[in-house]
Amino acid sequence: MLTPTPPFPYFGGKYPISSTVWNYFGDVHHYIEPFAGSLGVLLGRPHSHSQIIETVNDKNCLIANFWRALQADSDGVAYWANNPINEADLLARHDWISSQVEVLRENIISNPHYFDVKIAGWWVWGQALWIGDGWCNGKKSKRQMPSLSTNKGIFKNESSRDIVDYLNRLSNRIKRVRVCCGEWKRVLSSAVINTSKPVGIFLDPPYKGTEKVYNEVSLGVYQEVFDWAIEHSSFPNFKIAVCGLDGDYDFPADWIEIPWKPSGGFRGSSNLSRLKERVWFSPNCGSIQLSLFA
Repeated sequence: MLTPTPPFPYFGGKYPISSTVWNYFGDVHHYIEPFAGSLGVLLGRPHSHSQIIETVNDKNCLIANFWRALQADSDGVAYWANNPINEADLLARHDWISSQVEVLRENIISNPHYFDVKIAGWWVWGQALWIGDGWCNGKKSKRQMPSLSTNKGIFKNESSRDIVDYLNRLSNRIKRVRVCCGEWKRVLSSAVINTSKPVGIFLDPPYKGTEKVYNEVSLGVYQEVFDWAIEHSSFPNFKIAVCGLDGDYDFPADWIEIPWKPSGGFRGSSNLSRLKERVWFSPNCGSIQLSLFA
């Protein structure tokens, strides 16, 4: 069975560099992603067996709702996501979902079993069509054309049957993934991590100066991430990766710095394209020297 690709384009998605991350992490016992979005790195994992543990977290209730709904009812998500490209539907659904966000957030946070399958399906459909950031961000929509590309997210699938099959494969892949929705450090506590076995921690916080692009504004979180990574880099079983832009961080010389360039998508087409992306790996990671510069 083919490993499914991410179901929606996402600002800052790291699927293009997932193979590099896994070259450095290796087949870790536990993979943790405190700033999950489209789960690009997780879905790019080449290892698949029953012994691995995977934990992801994101404060965006719409993403958490999508992954929960997909785990529980992939056919239902496919039903609501199966819709032609339609500008009127896109704008109307943006406004309707935006009006539901606060109630959804409270339900998602207070009830670990809660999800809304219609919101999940409509959200992933629109996420593949919305141009730029701001999809379902709580603000009333401005008139804009949807993306007319049929090669983005779920629209890579050519028919309704393809969408159902794809989302079922995706559901099977994430069945055992533990999905949390809250503050990022919660999934890095000693109660979550077994420090006696190898753990890969992929930290992809909002970049310095780009926090406003995300629905949750987290000013200064990049500095908190840097401090945490430095403090825990000496743990023998911790393999840590930190994402950012050239100049954001000043890691010690024994950290491994990998440059890369987005091939396209939200970040590649934005004014961030002129900036240089980086991933820094802690000293305990593998020593395969790779560069993703074109």
